[in-house]
Amino acid sequence: SLSTLAGLAPGSRIDERRFRPNFVLALPEASDDFPEHGWAGRRIRIGSTIAEVTIPCMRCVMTTLPFDDLPKDPRIMRTLVRETRQCLGAYARVAQPGHVRLGDPVELL
Repeated sequence: SLSTLAGLAPGSRIDERRFRPNFVLALPEASDDFPEHGWAGRRIRIGSTIAEVTIPCMRCVMTTLPFDDLPKDPRIMRTLVRETRQCLGAYARVAQPGHVRLGDPVELL
């Protein structure tokens, strides 16, 4: 999704820090530009933890504000509204506690 967003906003610096994620998943074979938009109600296994995806993550002006070395960029919000109905990422709750480590496999259940 971040790569897709970067392609839709070529003048913007799309950096995961703008979105303050708990997890960033690498999905090399995603069949959709924003695959997490279809995950609500599904479960996802990361390491030995299972999470239930609840809703897409609605984004606000925070994604456009300067942060560390990232400049202010209102074009990011305009692109999110135009291309994703203002959503990027997803909220989830832990359904089965476990351990998550960097590089653990991810499986959509």
